[in-house]
Amino acid sequence: MLKNPISRRLDVAVASIIVASVTPVLAQLKAFPEAEGHGANATGGRGGTVYHVTNLNNSGAGSFRDAVSVSGRTVVFDVGGWIELVGNSPVAVASNVTIAGQTAPGQGIGIKNSGLSFSNRTNVIIRHLRVRPGPYSDAADRDGVSADSASNSIVDHVSASWGRDEVFSVKNSTNITVQHSIIAEGLFNHSMGGLIEGNTGMSIHHSLYINNNDRNPKTKKELDFVNNVVYNWGAYSYVAGDSAGLSYGNVVGNYFIAGPSSTELNDPISRGNANYSMYLEGNYWDGDQDALHDGNLLTPGEIDDVLTYVPQRFPYAPVYTDTAQRAYEKVLAGAGASLNRDFTDNRLIGLVQTRTGQIISDPAQVGGWGTLTGGAAPTDTDQDGMPDAWEDDFGLNKNDALDRNTLNLFGYTKLEEYINELGGAHIQKVWTAASGDWTTNPLWAGAQPTVDDNVFIRGNGGATTGIATIGSPGAAAWDLRIGGNGAAAGEQLVVNAGGTLSVRNVLSVGYQNRGTLQMNGGTVEAPYVVLGTAGPLAGMSRIGELKLNGGTLRTTLIEPQGPGGTILFGGGAIQASGALSIAAPITLNAGGGTIDTNAFNATITSVIGGTGV
Repeated sequence: MLKNPISRRLDVAVASIIVASVTPVLAQLKAFPEAEGHGANATGGRGGTVYHVTNLNNSGAGSFRDAVSVSGRTVVFDVGGWIELVGNSPVAVASNVTIAGQTAPGQGIGIKNSGLSFSNRTNVIIRHLRVRPGPYSDAADRDGVSADSASNSIVDHVSASWGRDEVFSVKNSTNITVQHSIIAEGLFNHSMGGLIEGNTGMSIHHSLYINNNDRNPKTKKELDFVNNVVYNWGAYSYVAGDSAGLSYGNVVGNYFIAGPSSTELNDPISRGNANYSMYLEGNYWDGDQDALHDGNLLTPGEIDDVLTYVPQRFPYAPVYTDTAQRAYEKVLAGAGASLNRDFTDNRLIGLVQTRTGQIISDPAQVGGWGTLTGGAAPTDTDQDGMPDAWEDDFGLNKNDALDRNTLNLFGYTKLEEYINELGGAHIQKVWTAASGDWTTNPLWAGAQPTVDDNVFIRGNGGATTGIATIGSPGAAAWDLRIGGNGAAAGEQLVVNAGGTLSVRNVLSVGYQNRGTLQMNGGTVEAPYVVLGTAGPLAGMSRIGELKLNGGTLRTTLIEPQGPGGTILFGGGAIQASGALSIAAPITLNAGGGTIDTNAFNATITSVIGGTGV
């Protein structure tokens, strides 16, 4: 490996190669791949112990309350159903805990009769959980979910409802995200979505506020409020704080919809003053209560209060931003504990779709909690949180509990890899044709993919190679896998001039069968590129080829898995989108190409050969 720590643009020519190699500065690992916003880097129980919830009791061994009471745990569930809490205290979550509600069998897991708190805690991850206190909680001021003076935590796909004070509040905290969640139906004469105030680094995105009279939410200090849906507020929707101190808010790409209980139809942002600096962009409001989905763009002219509008978005932690219409569709499709929506969440989503519903004071008015049916947990011999069958597939030892903390290619433990796989909630789109253009809908099982979908190019299983071609802008995926159960010749994705492909997570070439990504032009963006598949998953090593003849591949990592992963470099460019690592072997063809570190640190450990060397 040749070293030149000064060079930041690397030309791969016919006769030589110059590689800049300096110590990479790796991006901080997210809580899970879909984590965004200020709490995205929460670590939860990573690297710690595993606790199996084995019963639905209020307390004691095997209970949820006991599970979350000790720091350094990942909590998995061997039971599904409602946990009926008893007494006056909410479930208190310790620091450095991951709650993996997605592991619950059957219809999932929920807690009732009291709430959940991670106040004064740090590094908490809560996913796929229902929290519904209801009117029978002993305390009149019972919140659904609350955090005061918390830090570095994320709440994802949580369904919270029926708080007697606030449904979901975060106060005086630092680096918190609430995403893909439902905040619904505060009770009695204090029907409040929640207080979001006094925070430094606070993100709420792709979530639904519904059937709360006020505080949807009430905000002070810092908030990034992006791609949410607010429906059927009573007196007030988004409350801009009546702030005596300075506040700074992004309100971007949200959809505000007045419902039957709304009295302030045309005032989706209210009670602000000049101390509140707001960046307002791409929001829609629908205030006519006509049951039609036909909102209008929200501009400062439609907001009665005198806010201080700023021309640039506050530079808060990144959140992938959709249009308000796309956010509306995504929230209705996936917010809350959506892997298996319960009676309440299905009802709430239906209310938005039909523009019906009312603010309530008792769950009995709308059918109560309903049932959550449990199921049988998968066999886990060593109790490491990973089922035996999954460990077999990935070459782990189902009699060794310590292998749960083995790190994968991206830095996640194997236990995290398993629970993240369960919790992703992405729709799979499969390319089933022998050949054709990516944009041709009939060639996809499940319609043309979006940036939120897991995409699998596996051909038609016949004797010929399945080939998908991209020659125009707009192709996108969450994960993209090339090479499935098709012909032995494998599957191909070809990107030509004018084509663009954006992959938000992992681009895997040679997944379970031979696969090829061939770039003749255009642009492909993918943070992680994996070439080939190591043995156990497919039964043998699979070949994954990256053929660069033109265009630009923007990435941070190109890594081989097994002996079959390789780069065939005959043109075009690899451009760093962050600290760059390339370990896949490179076959350099005539014409060469460019590796552009783009001012980032880079490590290239590839074995380089071919006619161009």
